[in-house]
Amino acid sequence: MTDADLHIKAMDVLFDMYTAIKNVQLYETESPIITNSVERFYMHLQDVLRQESPLIFAESEKQAHLQGIILNEKEQISAHVLYLMDILRDFGLQNIYFEKGL
Repeated sequence: MTDADLHIKAMDVLFDMYTAIKNVQLYETESPIITNSVERFYMHLQDVLRQESPLIFAESEKQAHLQGIILNEKEQISAHVLYLMDILRDFGLQNIYFEKGL
């Protein structure tokens, strides 16, 4: 798998994480929508971690980084990246770190 393919898959994982979080906020706990979105996130995360571990999403100097590389301008302003950066700031975190063995 090329670095570009891995980057696309990692961005998909971030989108899936965003979707799962939003669904938890919007729907009842028992909703299959929540279950499906969390399972989709987990499945895609495991797929990426088989290729590269750890997967690190970070914020530094108000810019989003994925695997230590600053996201391009289009990715920086995407709704899911902005939302996840807000979560990092709200909780006083600098990064979200995923490693094999979850």
